[in-house]
Amino acid sequence: FVDGSQAEVYTVYLSGNAQQLWVLSAILYVAYNFALAMVVLTEYQSVSRRRDGIIGAAWGGFLLGLLVVLNYLALSRFLPIITHYQVPMLYVAGQISIYTKYVYTVVLWLGILTTAIANTYGFTQRIAEFSGFSYSWCLIMCSTLALPLSMQDFSLLVGRIYPIFGMLGLIIVIVIIGQAGKDILQRMYYNICQLYWGLRR
Repeated sequence: FVDGSQAEVYTVYLSGNAQQLWVLSAILYVAYNFALAMVVLTEYQSVSRRRDGIIGAAWGGFLLGLLVVLNYLALSRFLPIITHYQVPMLYVAGQISIYTKYVYTVVLWLGILTTAIANTYGFTQRIAEFSGFSYSWCLIMCSTLALPLSMQDFSLLVGRIYPIFGMLGLIIVIVIIGQAGKDILQRMYYNICQLYWGLRR
């Protein structure tokens, strides 16, 4: 982990807002990934059993959390130098060897590519369903509209696009939680009414 001297030096490179809003940034990042996952997952069939879905979500969350911790431990060893890089893990990989950096670059590029393909498919499929246009036409339209964004710096996209999608994802999460709470209350009300009328008889 980061010792006191590293943390003190690191905070020099952060603005006051960055130091205060890191919790909000973390929430928005989770919500952003949730929103993108929904675009893809809605196109797949639902799991056959609720238990399987819960177990899969728990294991997925645990493994992703473990990867985040390992990522943090690796990055924290190179503070505050990594704050000057748009992709800090590339710098970390380069400290191991130049070949490791090349391998990480390829893996990262493939990860971005597969994510883009999956999200484009899910988003285009939804647009085609709502608009009534053909999938091919919607795919061309969405890809064309995305081209200007692809020319922007990665740090700019992370700083502006991620928060926007994060807020949208946060709204979706709140709506889902609200709907789930409403369903639970309705079920409880129904069970209480059934119990009440059963006792009255």
